[in-house]
Amino acid sequence: MLKSSMRRKVISPGRKFMGSVSQLLASHFTLVNRSKTDVNFIQSVAKRCNRIVAEQLFEQQVAFMSRDFKV
Repeated sequence: MLKSSMRRKVISPGRKFMGSVSQLLASHFTLVNRSKTDVNFIQSVAKRCNRIVAEQLFEQQVAFMSRDFKV
């Protein structure tokens, strides 16, 4: 049974979240579910979301460096 404070993340089945990263996530009460390799839709959605977030952060970083950063 999950505690109310525990969060669940679904990630790709790769080896990115192994070892010390898994221990760090466990210390923050985050459970990692590995997605199945034959379900490409879930992995493609996660990759698209990551790409969108990275693009937005890059735009904010460029604006901050040019001193035109407005919150």
